[in-house]
Amino acid sequence: MHGVPYDLPITGYGGRTVNRLRLYSAKAASEFDLQVFHRGDYLKAMERQIASEMISKVLYPSDSIEAGRELRLVQEYFLVSCALDDIIKTYLKSHDSFDDFPDKVAIQLNDTHPSLAVAELMRRLLDEHELPWGHRLGRLRRRPWRIPTTRCYPKPWRNGLCPYSNTYLPRHLQIIYDIN
Repeated sequence: MHGVPYDLPITGYGGRTVNRLRLYSAKAASEFDLQVFHRGDYLKAMERQIASEMISKVLYPSDSIEAGRELRLVQEYFLVSCALDDIIKTYLKSHDSFDDFPDKVAIQLNDTHPSLAVAELMRRLLDEHELPWGHRLGRLRRRPWRIPTTRCYPKPWRNGLCPYSNTYLPRHLQIIYDIN
């Protein structure tokens, strides 16, 4: 599955500035399972595509039922991951290191749901870009942990972690425990 970005122009006050609101739609990596299709099970052949694309069809499912809570966590991670992927790729187009990242990027977290971005940013810095937790960044001697705490503005994480976190996001859960 991957996220397809869609840009929506937003006109600023007085119409002199146009900003971009980037939204994402989930798309399956493959349309359908051709072998299953040829065996005659047409619905089963489309199952993966339907499940993948359901992630962004309707946001904020009811969290009063287990399936809704599970889908909500998957949606939260999907949207956070897409946004951070875009932010990091854009930053690295003009920078060789993460030294200036805290000065060039600010991430505003408007609710508790997107606060998963803090753990996801740490995961990417640590695991994908191989910065050690104590690595010093730039002239101000920032460390990877200082990036999400100085330039991201989270509300506190919810009391108690979602029971699906260990299933879907075990590395994130480990990072959250390390942060705590």
